[in-house]
Amino acid sequence: MQIELAQLQYLLPRLTKCGITFRGRPAELGRGTGETQLEVDRRRVQDRIAPLERELEGVRKVRSVQRQGRKRHQWPVAAVVG
Repeated sequence: MQIELAQLQYLLPRLTKCGITFRGRPAELGRGTGETQLEVDRRRVQDRIAPLERELEGVRKVRSVQRQGRKRHQWPVAAVVG
């Protein structure tokens, strides 16, 4: 999730009028009057970024709770190597 989010955030300001292609979606999907392909591409990238950020925040909360539980119980930690 973090990698995809980072890639999309990197890509967003670098979109050009050439456009990017989203496979599996028709070019005219959601395209209104006067809306350029660049605007469509930006909206699609932003629409993908928003749920990724929400999902990642949920994962962070769960991991934080798990981490606090491990610290509270102070169970010994062991690792099997080999």
